Amino acid sequence: MLDRVIYTTTRGRQPFVRWLNSLTPHDRTLVLSVVERCCASHERFDAMTKRLTRADGLRELELKGRFNKRVYLIKTAADEVILFGGSGKTDQTKEIANAKDRLADWRRRAE
Repeated sequence: MLDRVIYTTTRGRQPFVRWLNSLTPHDRTLVLSVVERCCASHERFDAMTKRLTRADGLRELELKGRFNKRVYLIKTAADEVILFGGSGKTDQTKEIANAKDRLADWRRRAE
């Protein structure tokens, strides 16, 4: 099982939690359930996520169907999954850019 870590800004904000809290209780439960399944093993993580192009290893977990949401994350060498944020289809481009910035910040602070 991969450990889940929620990215936190230098100001203590957690964009993934903020996005999650903006969802309905049903949708929030669905997202958390899919993230949990995704983190069950390395193989499942690799099968359920896709690598985003020109995004420094950032991956997207897409929840398809009526729900149509995305979670932006990475898997580290330390068997952790860092959750950077989420979006719907309409704000996907903006949120991918935000997630890339958060990933760069996380890497900078992890050095």
